[in-house]
Amino acid sequence: MSKVTSSSLESIIPQGCHWYNYSCAYDAIVFILYNIWASDIDYFSIKFRELNSEWLGLMSDSFKKHINKQYSLEQIQDYICHRLCNVYPDHFKFGANASVEDVFSKIFTGSTVFNKVYCTCSNGHQTHIIESYNCSFYLGGTGELQWTTIQDFFNICNNRPVSQKCNVCGCNMKKIDMLMYAPGMIAVVVSWTAIPADHTLHININENATQYILCGIIYFRENHFTAQYIDNTQTVWFNDGIELVEGPFQRVISLILT
Repeated sequence: MSKVTSSSLESIIPQGCHWYNYSCAYDAIVFILYNIWASDIDYFSIKFRELNSEWLGLMSDSFKKHINKQYSLEQIQDYICHRLCNVYPDHFKFGANASVEDVFSKIFTGSTVFNKVYCTCSNGHQTHIIESYNCSFYLGGTGELQWTTIQDFFNICNNRPVSQKCNVCGCNMKKIDMLMYAPGMIAVVVSWTAIPADHTLHININENATQYILCGIIYFRENHFTAQYIDNTQTVWFNDGIELVEGPFQRVISLILT
């Protein structure tokens, strides 16, 4: 048994951001991503950069500067926010609410095609293939869904019935999501439905079974985002930037899985 010191406790307790000027979407994302990264700095420094060198690579470099006490997490969050607003002015406005889905769609977009989407019928006719570099998924809608869990969605994502008819033969079509590789992290955004969060996901990617483990959940309620981070011991830590004070941290949902 080893002695627990105040400094060792600091390394165990996750770190989060204080809320400022409609920052809650960024607070929640930085809270989860920083603590994922800090759980294995060498490994996730590589995985962040592999997934998106521009945004996640920038975060990884900034997190190292935070450890060296050059920047606070609030300063990093603020910089990411300002940069997104400058690069994507049609999507983000500083001092206004941001969508977690929009943030993920930018920072989780890599340089390699991740998903090829098309529709096909039983006679082999298919629509134009749409290529996506975005390693996040949107699940939801106000209509009847074909799945009751996130795992269900991924079980049928390469064979989903759709209402669309084939333009050539008039047969029913199905939608195919053909995942091309297994990134180090994925994000899943769920809205307008009470789908529970799976602690593990098994996804067939390029004919190989890949397991992802739940590391973070972001909740949206009453125009405000809060977050939970699940550490390596399965301890769940809660962060609300408005409520956060110094010391230990006292459901659209987004999930980050590694």
